[in-house]
Amino acid sequence: MRVSMRPVKLPRVVEVALFVAPAGAVTVEALAARLDATPNRAREIAEEMVRMGLLGRSDGGYASTSAGRRLIDEIAADRWPLVHEEFMAYPFYRDFFTTLDKLPSATYNELLELLREGETHFNLATVDNLSEWAERLGSVQRNPYTKQIYTLRESNQPLVPSFLAAYSRLKREPYAKLKPRRVTSVAPPAPPPWSGTRYVEIGHLREMICQELRCARPSFDRRFASLCTQNIGRLELSGVPITSTTNKSRYRVRTVSVMALPSQLVMDFDTAYYEKGIAINGRMYSLLAYHGGDLRE
Repeated sequence: MRVSMRPVKLPRVVEVALFVAPAGAVTVEALAARLDATPNRAREIAEEMVRMGLLGRSDGGYASTSAGRRLIDEIAADRWPLVHEEFMAYPFYRDFFTTLDKLPSATYNELLELLREGETHFNLATVDNLSEWAERLGSVQRNPYTKQIYTLRESNQPLVPSFLAAYSRLKREPYAKLKPRRVTSVAPPAPPPWSGTRYVEIGHLREMICQELRCARPSFDRRFASLCTQNIGRLELSGVPITSTTNKSRYRVRTVSVMALPSQLVMDFDTAYYEKGIAINGRMYSLLAYHGGDLRE
Protein backbone atom coordinates (compact mmCIF):
# COMPACT_ATOMS: atom_id res chain seq x y z
CA MET A 1 0.00 0.00 0.00
CA ARG A 2 1.32 3.44 -0.95
CA VAL A 3 2.04 5.87 1.89
CA SER A 4 -0.19 8.94 2.21
CA MET A 5 0.83 12.37 3.49
CA ARG A 6 -0.94 13.57 6.60
CA PRO A 7 -2.42 17.05 5.98
CA VAL A 8 -0.02 19.49 7.67
CA LYS A 9 0.39 23.14 6.71
CA LEU A 10 3.81 24.79 6.68
CA PRO A 11 2.97 27.25 9.50
CA ARG A 12 2.16 24.27 11.75
CA VAL A 13 5.47 22.59 10.91
CA VAL A 14 7.39 25.73 11.83
CA GLU A 15 5.32 26.34 14.97
CA VAL A 16 5.96 22.81 16.28
CA ALA A 17 9.67 22.97 15.46
CA LEU A 18 10.00 26.28 17.34
CA PHE A 19 8.09 24.91 20.33
CA VAL A 20 9.87 21.58 20.69
CA ALA A 21 13.51 22.62 20.12
CA PRO A 22 14.06 24.73 23.28
CA ALA A 23 12.08 22.30 25.44
CA GLY A 24 14.24 19.30 24.62
CA ALA A 25 11.22 16.99 24.59
CA VAL A 26 7.47 17.51 24.91
CA THR A 27 4.47 15.30 25.59
CA VAL A 28 1.54 14.95 23.23
CA GLU A 29 -0.63 16.77 25.78
CA ALA A 30 1.76 19.74 25.94
CA LEU A 31 1.91 19.90 22.16
CA ALA A 32 -1.89 19.74 21.90
CA ALA A 33 -2.21 22.62 24.38
CA ARG A 34 0.33 24.70 22.42
CA LEU A 35 -1.45 24.09 19.12
CA ASP A 36 -4.95 24.41 20.62
CA ALA A 37 -5.73 21.05 19.02
CA THR A 38 -6.91 17.64 20.13
CA PRO A 39 -4.25 15.11 21.26
CA ASN A 40 -4.98 13.01 18.17
CA ARG A 41 -4.39 15.97 15.85
CA ALA A 42 -1.22 16.97 17.73
CA ARG A 43 0.08 13.40 17.40
CA GLU A 44 -0.79 13.36 13.69
CA ILE A 45 1.26 16.51 13.08
CA ALA A 46 4.17 15.24 15.18
CA GLU A 47 4.21 11.87 13.40
CA GLU A 48 4.40 13.58 10.03
CA MET A 49 7.32 15.65 11.29
CA VAL A 50 8.99 12.41 12.42
CA ARG A 51 8.65 11.23 8.82
CA MET A 52 10.23 14.52 7.74
CA GLY A 53 13.16 13.94 10.10
CA LEU A 54 12.46 17.11 12.10
CA LEU A 55 11.25 15.30 15.25
CA GLY A 56 12.07 12.01 16.94
CA ARG A 57 10.02 9.93 19.37
CA SER A 58 11.10 10.22 23.00
CA ASP A 59 9.53 8.52 26.07
CA GLY A 60 5.99 8.75 24.79
CA GLY A 61 6.55 12.28 23.49
CA TYR A 62 8.67 13.99 20.86
CA ALA A 63 12.08 15.65 20.76
CA SER A 64 13.78 17.86 18.19
CA THR A 65 16.39 16.33 15.88
CA SER A 66 19.54 17.94 14.47
CA ALA A 67 17.60 18.57 11.25
CA GLY A 68 14.82 20.26 13.25
CA ARG A 69 17.30 22.54 14.98
CA ARG A 70 19.02 23.33 11.68
CA LEU A 71 15.65 24.25 10.21
CA ILE A 72 15.08 26.86 12.93
CA ASP A 73 18.57 28.34 12.42
CA GLU A 74 18.05 28.59 8.67
CA ILE A 75 14.65 30.24 9.06
CA ALA A 76 16.04 32.74 11.58
CA ALA A 77 18.84 33.61 9.16
CA ASP A 78 16.37 34.01 6.25
CA ARG A 79 18.12 31.25 4.29
CA TRP A 80 15.12 29.88 2.42
CA PRO A 81 17.10 27.89 -0.19
CA LEU A 82 18.58 25.89 2.71
CA VAL A 83 15.11 25.36 4.19
CA HIS A 84 14.11 23.99 0.80
CA GLU A 85 17.10 21.62 0.89
CA GLU A 86 16.06 20.37 4.33
CA PHE A 87 12.57 19.60 3.02
CA MET A 88 14.02 17.71 0.05
CA ALA A 89 14.75 14.88 2.51
CA TYR A 90 10.96 14.50 2.93
CA PRO A 91 9.72 12.00 0.31
CA PHE A 92 6.48 13.85 -0.49
CA TYR A 93 8.14 17.23 -0.95
CA ARG A 94 11.00 15.68 -2.94
CA ASP A 95 8.67 13.79 -5.29
CA PHE A 96 6.50 16.89 -5.76
CA PHE A 97 9.44 19.18 -6.54
CA THR A 98 11.51 16.84 -8.74
CA THR A 99 8.46 15.91 -10.84
CA LEU A 100 7.44 19.56 -11.31
CA ASP A 101 11.05 20.55 -12.08
CA LYS A 102 10.98 18.36 -15.20
CA LEU A 103 8.07 20.36 -16.62
CA PRO A 104 8.00 23.93 -18.00
CA SER A 105 4.87 24.50 -15.89
CA ALA A 106 1.78 22.54 -14.89
CA THR A 107 -1.71 22.78 -13.48
CA TYR A 108 -2.44 20.82 -10.32
CA ASN A 109 -4.27 18.14 -12.30
CA GLU A 110 -1.44 17.75 -14.82
CA LEU A 111 1.08 17.35 -12.02
CA LEU A 112 -1.15 14.96 -10.11
CA GLU A 113 -1.36 12.60 -13.09
CA LEU A 114 2.43 12.24 -13.08
CA LEU A 115 2.72 11.95 -9.30
CA ARG A 116 0.22 9.09 -9.24
CA GLU A 117 2.80 6.94 -11.02
CA GLY A 118 5.16 7.05 -8.01
CA GLU A 119 5.37 5.09 -4.76
CA THR A 120 3.79 7.79 -2.60
CA HIS A 121 0.08 8.60 -2.68
CA PHE A 122 -0.94 12.07 -3.86
CA ASN A 123 -4.29 13.79 -4.29
CA LEU A 124 -5.23 17.37 -5.16
CA ALA A 125 -5.17 18.45 -1.51
CA THR A 126 -1.61 17.11 -1.16
CA VAL A 127 -0.48 18.89 -4.33
CA ASP A 128 -2.00 22.18 -3.15
CA ASN A 129 -0.45 21.80 0.30
CA LEU A 130 3.06 21.11 -1.04
CA SER A 131 2.65 23.87 -3.63
CA GLU A 132 2.01 26.26 -0.75
CA TRP A 133 5.16 25.06 1.03
CA ALA A 134 7.34 25.49 -2.04
CA GLU A 135 5.78 28.83 -3.00
CA ARG A 136 6.39 30.30 0.43
CA LEU A 137 9.99 29.04 0.38
CA GLY A 138 10.61 30.68 -2.99
CA SER A 139 11.47 27.46 -4.85
CA VAL A 140 8.19 27.41 -6.81
CA GLN A 141 6.11 30.24 -8.24
CA ARG A 142 2.38 30.16 -9.01
CA ASN A 143 0.78 32.26 -11.70
CA PRO A 144 -1.97 34.09 -9.76
CA TYR A 145 -4.11 34.45 -12.88
CA THR A 146 -4.04 30.86 -14.21
CA LYS A 147 -2.92 28.88 -11.11
CA GLN A 148 -0.19 27.12 -13.08
CA ILE A 149 2.93 26.38 -11.04
CA TYR A 150 6.59 26.06 -12.04
CA THR A 151 10.00 25.74 -10.42
CA LEU A 152 12.34 28.72 -10.51
CA ARG A 153 15.73 28.84 -12.22
CA GLU A 154 18.42 31.40 -12.84
CA SER A 155 17.65 32.53 -16.39
CA ASN A 156 19.98 34.33 -18.81
CA GLN A 157 17.52 34.15 -21.68
CA PRO A 158 16.85 37.48 -23.42
CA LEU A 159 13.73 39.27 -22.22
CA VAL A 160 12.69 40.96 -25.47
CA PRO A 161 11.36 37.90 -27.40
CA SER A 162 9.25 36.85 -24.42
CA PHE A 163 8.03 40.42 -23.94
CA LEU A 164 6.93 40.76 -27.59
CA ALA A 165 5.10 37.43 -27.53
CA ALA A 166 3.31 38.23 -24.26
CA TYR A 167 2.46 41.79 -25.31
CA SER A 168 1.01 40.58 -28.63
CA ARG A 169 -1.14 37.98 -26.92
CA LEU A 170 -2.45 40.40 -24.30
CA LYS A 171 -3.46 42.85 -27.02
CA ARG A 172 -5.48 40.19 -28.84
CA GLU A 173 -7.48 38.83 -25.90
CA PRO A 174 -8.20 40.01 -22.33
CA TYR A 175 -6.00 38.15 -19.87
CA ALA A 176 -8.96 37.13 -17.74
CA LYS A 177 -10.24 35.07 -20.66
CA LEU A 178 -6.95 33.36 -21.50
CA LYS A 179 -6.98 29.65 -20.90
CA PRO A 180 -4.08 28.23 -18.86
CA ARG A 181 -1.42 27.28 -21.34
CA ARG A 182 2.31 27.62 -21.71
CA VAL A 183 3.57 30.75 -23.41
CA THR A 184 6.14 30.21 -26.15
CA SER A 185 8.87 32.68 -26.99
CA VAL A 186 7.78 32.63 -30.67
CA ALA A 187 4.74 34.78 -31.36
CA PRO A 188 2.08 33.16 -33.59
CA PRO A 189 1.39 34.74 -37.00
CA ALA A 190 -0.11 38.13 -36.21
CA PRO A 191 0.32 41.82 -36.96
CA PRO A 192 3.43 43.45 -35.44
CA PRO A 193 3.09 43.88 -31.64
CA TRP A 194 2.89 47.65 -31.93
CA SER A 195 0.09 47.79 -34.57
CA GLY A 196 -3.06 49.21 -33.00
CA THR A 197 -1.08 50.26 -29.93
CA ARG A 198 -2.88 49.80 -26.63
CA TYR A 199 -1.94 49.58 -22.99
CA VAL A 200 -1.63 46.21 -21.30
CA GLU A 201 -1.31 45.50 -17.59
CA ILE A 202 2.23 45.07 -16.31
CA GLY A 203 1.08 42.54 -13.72
CA HIS A 204 -0.19 40.27 -16.51
CA LEU A 205 3.01 40.72 -18.52
CA ARG A 206 5.08 39.84 -15.47
CA GLU A 207 3.29 36.57 -14.82
CA MET A 208 3.37 35.41 -18.44
CA ILE A 209 7.07 36.18 -18.86
CA CYS A 210 8.08 34.81 -15.45
CA GLN A 211 6.31 31.55 -16.26
CA GLU A 212 8.02 31.22 -19.63
CA LEU A 213 11.51 32.07 -18.35
CA ARG A 214 10.91 30.45 -14.92
CA CYS A 215 12.31 33.53 -13.22
CA ALA A 216 11.37 35.02 -9.86
CA ARG A 217 9.29 38.20 -9.80
CA PRO A 218 12.04 40.39 -8.25
CA SER A 219 14.45 39.27 -11.00
CA PHE A 220 11.89 40.13 -13.68
CA ASP A 221 11.25 43.54 -12.10
CA ARG A 222 14.94 44.46 -12.24
CA ARG A 223 15.31 43.41 -15.86
CA PHE A 224 12.01 44.96 -16.95
CA ALA A 225 12.80 48.29 -15.29
CA SER A 226 16.12 48.33 -17.14
CA LEU A 227 14.35 47.51 -20.42
CA CYS A 228 11.94 50.40 -19.96
CA THR A 229 14.62 52.97 -19.11
CA GLN A 230 16.71 51.91 -22.13
CA ASN A 231 13.78 52.23 -24.52
CA ILE A 232 12.09 55.53 -23.66
CA GLY A 233 9.84 56.52 -26.56
CA ARG A 234 9.32 52.94 -27.66
CA LEU A 235 7.89 51.78 -24.34
CA GLU A 236 5.43 54.06 -22.55
CA LEU A 237 4.47 53.56 -18.92
CA SER A 238 1.31 54.78 -17.21
CA GLY A 239 -0.27 54.58 -13.79
CA VAL A 240 -3.92 53.95 -12.90
CA PRO A 241 -6.27 55.59 -10.39
CA ILE A 242 -6.01 54.26 -6.85
CA THR A 243 -9.59 53.00 -7.06
CA SER A 244 -8.93 50.97 -10.23
CA THR A 245 -9.14 47.18 -10.16
CA THR A 246 -6.33 46.90 -12.70
CA ASN A 247 -3.75 44.24 -11.69
CA LYS A 248 -6.25 42.35 -9.50
CA SER A 249 -5.16 38.72 -9.72
CA ARG A 250 -7.61 35.84 -9.84
CA TYR A 251 -5.75 33.77 -7.24
CA ARG A 252 -3.64 34.68 -4.23
CA VAL A 253 0.15 34.74 -3.86
CA ARG A 254 1.53 32.99 -0.77
CA THR A 255 4.63 34.34 0.95
CA VAL A 256 6.48 34.13 4.25
CA SER A 257 8.61 36.67 6.09
CA VAL A 258 10.53 36.38 9.33
CA MET A 259 11.68 38.80 12.01
CA ALA A 260 14.14 37.63 14.64
CA LEU A 261 13.52 39.34 18.00
CA PRO A 262 15.80 38.88 21.04
CA SER A 263 13.42 36.46 22.74
CA GLN A 264 11.44 34.97 19.86
CA LEU A 265 11.15 34.36 16.15
CA VAL A 266 8.13 36.07 14.56
CA MET A 267 6.90 34.75 11.21
CA ASP A 268 4.23 36.16 8.91
CA PHE A 269 2.58 33.69 6.53
CA ASP A 270 0.79 36.01 4.14
CA THR A 271 -1.77 35.14 1.45
CA ALA A 272 -2.91 38.06 -0.68
CA TYR A 273 -4.02 39.02 -4.15
CA TYR A 274 -1.11 40.19 -6.25
CA GLU A 275 -1.61 43.77 -7.44
CA LYS A 276 1.91 45.10 -7.94
CA GLY A 277 2.94 47.17 -10.94
CA ILE A 278 6.55 48.22 -11.55
CA ALA A 279 8.48 50.88 -9.61
CA ILE A 280 10.92 53.01 -11.61
CA ASN A 281 12.66 56.05 -10.16
CA GLY A 282 10.31 56.14 -7.19
CA ARG A 283 7.10 56.04 -9.24
CA MET A 284 4.70 53.12 -9.58
CA TYR A 285 3.37 52.19 -13.02
CA SER A 286 0.67 49.65 -13.81
CA LEU A 287 0.19 49.89 -17.59
CA LEU A 288 2.53 49.74 -20.57
CA ALA A 289 2.24 50.46 -24.31
CA TYR A 290 4.73 49.47 -27.00
CA HIS A 291 5.02 51.96 -29.89
CA GLY A 292 7.22 49.86 -32.16
CA GLY A 293 10.87 49.76 -33.14
CA ASP A 294 13.80 47.60 -32.06
CA LEU A 295 14.19 47.24 -28.31
CA ARG A 296 17.57 47.46 -26.63
CA GLU A 297 18.26 45.15 -23.71
